[in-house]
Amino acid sequence: FFFSSRRRHTRFLPVSWARRCVQETGMKIEEEKLGKDHLDTNVTYHRIGRAYCLMNQLTEGYPLIEKARNVIVENVGEKHQLFGDYLLSLGIYYYVSQDYKKALKSFGEAKLILEAVFGANDVRVSDIYFYAGSCLIKLNKKEEGLKYLKLCYELRRSNYGEENVKTQESYNCLLYTSDAADDLLCVDLGGRRIIKKK
Repeated sequence: FFFSSRRRHTRFLPVSWARRCVQETGMKIEEEKLGKDHLDTNVTYHRIGRAYCLMNQLTEGYPLIEKARNVIVENVGEKHQLFGDYLLSLGIYYYVSQDYKKALKSFGEAKLILEAVFGANDVRVSDIYFYAGSCLIKLNKKEEGLKYLKLCYELRRSNYGEENVKTQESYNCLLYTSDAADDLLCVDLGGRRIIKKK
């Protein structure tokens, strides 16, 4: 994980060089086997682009994300879950670029698509809740942002378990957001974790 503390809101960004290397190898295989214009190849493009963005390598990530857009739209349309996944990647690019308004717009569009496909309480929508909530907090819309972050945490906890990496990502984001942990077992006082007595 890449840890970046900015003010009271802490980002925990999933970074995996090994995963990206595997994806890049898969992309080369798909390019050779399926061609650069195949849907599966382009889904891999934007997911590798997302990984680059999460490592703050925006100049490498953004072209791969945008490269995939037209192929996805031409093959499955703008209401398909794959387009929603593309919008998540685009939103992450804007988020890491600190353009939170554009990021929130992309996350909002992705949220509508993925909720329509999977339902609002499906764990596959949790990434949207995580990043949208983070954006809202950055835009000083704290109450609305915490609603999404808490929903993300509960979805991941109930589906993946308390010790899962993605569940912990949500928990830590809540914990290090000022006053966000009131409903959890810990509170944050200036970055210090204090366990609340039951």
